[in-house]
Amino acid sequence: MPSSSRSPPVSPNAALRGAVSASRKAKRLELLGFGAARESARIGGGIL
Repeated sequence: MPSSSRSPPVSPNAALRGAVSASRKAKRLELLGFGAARESARIGGGIL
């Protein structure tokens, strides 16, 4: 299977933007998960 040279290589800027957006998304999900865990712990009477 020859690698197709039709698709242009990903530019460093595009790769960097993708990494930054993925990092922000992961951080936001992490904060949401932490908030949900804290809220459930408070609802559960602080057993956790």
